[in-house]
Amino acid sequence: IQCLNARKIELDEAKSKLFAELKEVVAKSKDRTQNQTAFYSHLIQSQTRNKERDTDVGSVSIRQFPVDGLPNSGAAVTSGYSDLQ
Repeated sequence: IQCLNARKIELDEAKSKLFAELKEVVAKSKDRTQNQTAFYSHLIQSQTRNKERDTDVGSVSIRQFPVDGLPNSGAAVTSGYSDLQ
């Protein structure tokens, strides 16, 4: 009986130790998951801002430059056709 009681105490101590280690692992896993979530959330927000900025820059550049890339190309074309009238 004494031997069984001693063994039970050993097993209870081992069980307590394992549960303590399990709690640590779970806590670290939760921290890592939260950190990853925060990281990916920040990354997605950053990419969204970059896309919005690129879209804004793209639309500005399209408005600033005519299709053929020549300044005042509209005036050059109309003056070129004025002789035909």
